[in-house]
Amino acid sequence: MKLVVAIVRDTDAMDVSDALVENDFRMTRVASTGGFLKRGLVTLLIGVEEE
Repeated sequence: MKLVVAIVRDTDAMDVSDALVENDFRMTRVASTGGFLKRGLVTLLIGVEEE
């Protein structure tokens, strides 16, 4: 098993999460804030099977 860390804008997080769940990926969502611009972000921790 591998861990993928994806950082996406909070406005896109729901669409990305829905697409991952539809394709049988499991994830943990963590709210985060960008550094310089202080924008809202979501960090997705996604578990994937090693191929």
